[in-house]
Amino acid sequence: MQLLILAASAIGIVACGTDRRTARGPLGLAVQAPVTEDCPQDSIPLSGSITHVVGFHDCQRFVHGTTYDSVYAIFASAQLATVASRVQSAGGAGIPAAEIYSRGGTYQPLGIEPGYNCLYFFEPAGQLRAKTVPLGPNTVCPDPLADPGAARGKELEVRQVTVAGLADADYPPVTRWQSDPVNLGQYIGIKCGAAWCEVGSTGFKSEPALLTGTGRTYSVPGWYDEQVLAVPAADGSLRPSGVRAAIYPVADLGQHNDAADFSGRWVQAATVVLEARLPEYESKLNFDPGANRILLCVGSSGECEVPELPPRCTASADSHWWAKIVSASGRVAYRCVTHRDHSALGVDIPGGARWRWLTNDETGWIRCTDGCCTVH
Repeated sequence: MQLLILAASAIGIVACGTDRRTARGPLGLAVQAPVTEDCPQDSIPLSGSITHVVGFHDCQRFVHGTTYDSVYAIFASAQLATVASRVQSAGGAGIPAAEIYSRGGTYQPLGIEPGYNCLYFFEPAGQLRAKTVPLGPNTVCPDPLADPGAARGKELEVRQVTVAGLADADYPPVTRWQSDPVNLGQYIGIKCGAAWCEVGSTGFKSEPALLTGTGRTYSVPGWYDEQVLAVPAADGSLRPSGVRAAIYPVADLGQHNDAADFSGRWVQAATVVLEARLPEYESKLNFDPGANRILLCVGSSGECEVPELPPRCTASADSHWWAKIVSASGRVAYRCVTHRDHSALGVDIPGGARWRWLTNDETGWIRCTDGCCTVH
C-alpha cells in the first residue's frame, strides 16, 4: 500500500471561520489574514450554523507518498450530541452523524466518492454500525435513512472507545480525521454518545497518543489533534515531514468565556508536542521537540508585557490579543492574534484545538472565549 497520511500544521494557530482578507483585532489592530481554507464555503445543511466553526469539523488533503491528493472535509452534525440516542430509538434506520466532502478525490477504504457523502450510524440488532452513503452533488443527507443496509455505499467497522470516569459531556460533539499507523490510511473519529467512536475499514489500527496524560483533554481525541507535520518543499508547495505533532488544549479552556479572563495577564491555552526537531517550526512558531506552551493575553502591549511588535503584524493598537509561545527549551516568542467572535451563533464551542488545512499552508485552531483565535 502507498504511504497515505494526513498532514498537519506548518505555521500557526488559526481562527474559526474563513479568513479571506486582512482582519482586525478588537480595537482595530490589522493583522495579515491566512490563506483561504481549501474547503467548501457554502453552508452544510447537516451542520447548519456551525458549518464555519472549524473546531467541530476537520478538513485535510490526504497525501500519497509525497504528493497531495484531494481535499477531504468532514462536517459534524449540529445535532451530533443526540445522534446516539436517536439511533437507539430509530428501529434500525440510519441517523446522519457527519457529512463528508471530497473535492474530486475517491478514497475507497472509507467509501468516499467525489462530492458529498453522508456518514450514518444505525443499530439493526443492538450492534452499532456505520455506513458511508455517497450523494454526489446533493448536499442534503436523508434523515432518517429508512434502510441503510440497502443504500448504495460502504459499511464500516465501528469501535466505541470509553474512558473510565468520563461521562457523556466529556466526549465533545466533534469529528476528526485520524491516522492508521500500520496500514497507513485514514479513519474517522467522532462522538457517539458517552463514547468516542473510531470508524474505518475492516481491520484498521488505532493511532497511539503522542503524549499521555490524565483527564479528557489527553484521553479523548476530540479535544486534541495529532498528525504528521507538513513543511515547505523547494517549489513552494507543502510536503509531509514525517514528524508527528499534537496540540492539546488546557483542561479548563472551555471555562474561559470572557476576554476579561485574559485581560492583562498570560493564560496558558494549549500545549504543542513535537516528536523531533523541525527547523521550520523553530523559526516560525518557536517550537522545539517536546512540549511547547501557548499562552494568550488581551490588552495593550504594555499590559501584556510584549517587548516589540511581533512578526506579521501590520499595525499596532492600544489593545489586542497576543500570544506568547514558550518553547520546550525555554525560549520565548510573541505573536499577534486574531480573535473571531461566534457568540451570535448561540452554540457552546468545545474547549478544544486541532490542526487546520489551508490552500498553500497549514495552521491550527484553538478555542478562545466564545470564538476562536489565530496566531500569526
